[in-house]
Amino acid sequence: DMELPFTTRVLISVSDFIQGYWWLLLLGILGIAIAFWSFARTHGGREVWDRFQLKLPILGKLFQKVYMARFTGDLKTFVVGGVPIIQALRIGANSIGNSVYRDIIMEAADRVEAGEPIADSLLKRKEIPLMVSQMIEVGERTGKLDRVCGVVSSFFSREVDNTLGSLTTLIEPLLIVLIGIGVAVVVSAVIMPIYNLANVI
Repeated sequence: DMELPFTTRVLISVSDFIQGYWWLLLLGILGIAIAFWSFARTHGGREVWDRFQLKLPILGKLFQKVYMARFTGDLKTFVVGGVPIIQALRIGANSIGNSVYRDIIMEAADRVEAGEPIADSLLKRKEIPLMVSQMIEVGERTGKLDRVCGVVSSFFSREVDNTLGSLTTLIEPLLIVLIGIGVAVVVSAVIMPIYNLANVI
């Protein structure tokens, strides 16, 4: 008539719930996924998701580097191909894949159309790393925007690779710790009742 340990009761309850209501759990996960997908497809939802990406710890900086590599790489390609700079900015804005940066680049295109340099608009935005704005400014002044954008794109591409490598190195021990905790909980849930029973006997 002994009461089972807390971890054992939790393990049994979770097991019973999954066995009895697995279909409800599956429907819940599916419903959440569909709701998120539908929300992200709306204009407001996409903007919220894109801003959320950039505010994530560690991953936010990674996303920023990806978008900067994409933006400067596309801009270099368009400039080399002889595409007018205003058109190049607008095409790049629509292909960057993030609504926050799309709006920033579109605004820069409008300002360039009004006679301002690209860098002047980018320097005012905190989402654009200062180095990118300054390098573009140098490229505009020297007439070598394509070369500068190529250098910046290569730099951020390497930064993305290095960050991903570091994350992989950090995730491995973290997964080992999480798996160890999970195994420890299951083992304690199984062993503790046997140990308690032996003490009673």
